[in-house]
Order: sequence, then C-alpha cells, then structure tokens
Amino acid sequence: MIQRIVLYVMLVQSALFADTWNIALDNDLLFGSDDSYTGGGVISWMSSRYEANSTEYHNGYINFIRQSVEMIPFVELSHKELHASISLQEVIITPSDINATEPNYDDLPYVGYLGSHFSLFASDDTSFDQYRFSLGIIGENSGAEWIQTKIHELINNDPPRGWDNQLGPQFMMGLGYLHGTRSYEKRLFYSVDFEWFNSYYGDVGNVLVDIGAGSMVRFGQNMPRNFIVFSTFFNNTPSQILNLDLRPDVWGWAVDMGMSANYIPYFYLFEAAKEEGYNFYTPSVVMTAKMSLNLFIQNVHMSLDLFPTGTAKENSHTSSWGRFSVSWYIQ
Repeated sequence: MIQRIVLYVMLVQSALFADTWNIALDNDLLFGSDDSYTGGGVISWMSSRYEANSTEYHNGYINFIRQSVEMIPFVELSHKELHASISLQEVIITPSDINATEPNYDDLPYVGYLGSHFSLFASDDTSFDQYRFSLGIIGENSGAEWIQTKIHELINNDPPRGWDNQLGPQFMMGLGYLHGTRSYEKRLFYSVDFEWFNSYYGDVGNVLVDIGAGSMVRFGQNMPRNFIVFSTFFNNTPSQILNLDLRPDVWGWAVDMGMSANYIPYFYLFEAAKEEGYNFYTPSVVMTAKMSLNLFIQNVHMSLDLFPTGTAKENSHTSSWGRFSVSWYIQ
C-alpha cells in the first residue's frame, strides 16, 4: 500500500511542476551470472531547482522535506540550491542454483526488497549534500518472485524454484547521508572536459548500517553540471539527474569510471541468513568499480553502467551487475 501512495505522490508532483524522471534497470547477465544481485530497478522523480536563499516553496513536498532536514543540528540550507526527489527501488537476490527447491546453506538465500527513498539535495557549483529517509519491505510482499518469474518467462529461461525459502517478512526503515564534491575540472582539448569527483556516505537503519567513500572521474562533451558519485549498495542515488537541463548544446557524451569502498558492520541479509542456518562468507568490506558510457540528446540522458564488485576473499559472492538507464527533463 505505501508503495502505491509513493508512486501516486510522484505522479502528482510531475503533473504540477517541471521535473526530471529516471528509470534504471539492473541485471547481472552482462557478467554471465544469474545469482547474488540478480537484478532490479529504480524509478526516480526529481523536482525543479529552487534558487539559493529562496523562502517560497510552492511545492508542498519540498516544504516538508526541507523543514524536516533543517531540524538536524548544524545543517544550513539558506545558501544552497535545493532539489527534492522520490525513488522506488526493487532488489532481487538469489542463489547460484535457481532450479533447486530446497535451500543451499552454503550459498545465498532468496531475498526480495521493495523500498522508497525520500531525499533532499542541497548543492552549489562544487558540492552537494543528500539527506535521505527510506522505507521498505523485505519478503513476499516485495514482488521479487513475481518479477523474476515473469522476466524468465519472457526470455525463455528456467523459472526460479526456491522462492518459498525467501527471507522475511521484514519492515525496513533507514536514514542516509551523502556528500559529494567536484574536486577538480579542466578543459582538455577542443570542447572535451575532465572532472574528478569524491564522495563519502553513511546509512543507519534496521536493515543496513554502513559507511563508505568513493572517487570518480568523468570526461566528455556538453555534460550537465551535476555530480557522479557512489552511494551505498546498488548505487541508488539519483544525483546524476541533477541539473540535466543545464546543457548548452543538443548533443553530448561522457565516459565515467571510478571505485568505492564500503564498510558494513550490519546487513539484514547476512544476519537473518545466519539465523536460518546459512553459512556463506559475509564480507565486512565490499569494493565496487564503475564504468559508464553516457549519451545526451537535448533533455534526454541514456547510460550503460557496469559495476564489477569484489571482496577480500576468493570465491565469495561478488554481485557484479550492469545497469541501463534513461533520464529525461520535462519543462
């Protein structure tokens, strides 16, 4: 029910204000596997830009989330441009053998997650802060079994047979913070620009507690004035659709790449699986790389992203995946 309410709010906001939308689809088949993070998707809405020092916010959602963030001690928003966003995210995790009906306690369990993320972005030309509040559900009501089964029917693959053993149900709630900076930029030649971004982030909740940091480089032509950063598991921040409309020419392209390190003292998947008798390796530090190709056409952004992931131990579950996403700005 709460996910339907969130989607309704997103559509109402879109009808009333200029905004940006993003749809991203994830799958690990690009790495020749169908286990660990087997796939998922994100749909995100981001509000129009509100100038620094503005005190009038005709968007009720921006009013609410700004007032909520300003309750945090030492947070100052008066000299920042503000965007608000809402995202819906689906995550599907499976073991390597999806034909088995009984759980393999040396492998990952089946897990489905459906979450809503409510964020405020406060930015200037060189940095931004993202304040995020998340709600979600883990278990049968996430719809992960239905989605994976339908996709396998569509592509004529074997259906997954072990969803009766999935973890959950579990209600999820969490708070997140991310800070990103444009640390360096330079015009290389002709109209090709180079940018270097750094970021750090943290999450606290009943499903995930983590901290991390990442570094990215980007070069291209006619790129939007936004930020390319990492954010927790599955890189779910919509920072890449900030200021999508701020590009002078019709065409543009970009290549970006980088890495992040994520320290995870608590993750529900690991803890709940242990209670069920699973005995797979649970990493405390996860390293993730990113390589991305981007194309910009007027107010549309298309990208293909690859996320190779690894841990410090051989033969552990790595969750490498690819993502195809489309973003568009509506005036």
